[in-house]
Amino acid sequence: MSVEQSTSEKQDRKARLQKKLEQTKAALRKLESREAEEARRKRTRQQIVIGAELQRMASAGLRVRFNGPVESILATVIIKIVLAGLTRPQDRALFGLPPLAEGANPVAVMAEADEELSALLLEIRPGAGLAGA
Repeated sequence: MSVEQSTSEKQDRKARLQKKLEQTKAALRKLESREAEEARRKRTRQQIVIGAELQRMASAGLRVRFNGPVESILATVIIKIVLAGLTRPQDRALFGLPPLAEGANPVAVMAEADEELSALLLEIRPGAGLAGA
């Protein structure tokens, strides 16, 4: 075998391996993309299910008794707290809420508009849940 032939064969082999490497990388990117899409779809479905269940509980008037004298409509309160945290105009519009003024605190705005939520927010201590619970 001549030196030229050996060099040519090495270059051909290198080119084949490089092509195979690129194909493998492309397949890996496609697989990772598919996995990311599946994870996104799963998260979206979970959010829909949780939201639907909270809405069902709220409309059914589910009442929950805590370990103290506090009795509350838990799902409704959770929904109100979630709505209070909405800041994006398109999210607020979806629930019929007005856009926030520049620099406004959404929780304060919601608490001012909703006496029940305002009273509840005063009872909630970070990390402790409802007072008396």
